[in-house]
Amino acid sequence: MHGQELALPKLKEFDLQRVFWIDTITSNQKILWPNGNVKLDYSNMNNGLKLRKEYYEGGQLKLSVVVFQSYAIDTNTLVDPYTGEFSISIDSGFADIPNGQYYEYIDRGSSESEIMTTGQYLNGLIVGQWSTVDFINDIMTTAKFNNDGYLDGEYVEKYLPLADAPDCSQQFKWRGHYKPICINYTSSNSDDKKQLLYSVRIGTWRYCSKDGLFKYKIKYKYNSREHKKKILHCKSPKN
Repeated sequence: MHGQELALPKLKEFDLQRVFWIDTITSNQKILWPNGNVKLDYSNMNNGLKLRKEYYEGGQLKLSVVVFQSYAIDTNTLVDPYTGEFSISIDSGFADIPNGQYYEYIDRGSSESEIMTTGQYLNGLIVGQWSTVDFINDIMTTAKFNNDGYLDGEYVEKYLPLADAPDCSQQFKWRGHYKPICINYTSSNSDDKKQLLYSVRIGTWRYCSKDGLFKYKIKYKYNSREHKKKILHCKSPKN
């Protein structure tokens, strides 16, 4: 995620696969799977925007996102695993910049796909409220981002309802808030002072087990000058 520290929860990365095109003509922008099914396709929208759609090999919709296309150059450094030699490759062309609504779907093997992730992009940055579902662990995560792409606001992990425990649909696993803060630091290679922006946990965070029997809360305080997190207390609430 953009500008976040390692202690943040393991949110899904929403980065799109980078594809370069020699022009922006929609009819020339299509990729097929080996079986002939469409893998990637576009349709024109207003104001120079396009709707990018990706599909699973079986033909089910994988994701859709509004994009605009801008000329870009990527420089990649490659290392030969046998010789250790370095090589540089340069890719250039018109690349997609996400700038609008994003939907991602899970492949259920049927004609209709189920929504897994929803959110919004602004000039390539993740903004606004995002929701994503972990179908393996039955957890729905909702997080808010500011217009600079940083976690900023309420963060909730919620248990999905299960057949044998329907009451879990009202039970959260984690609930708390994030806030971006500025960190001043001096590089070890120079005396130049720099600033970094991180999203960190603030205030009181609450945890609840799936059965609702085990609960506790943690209060966070972040010292930007010392660049340290401090857990002020961790206890199980009476109610």
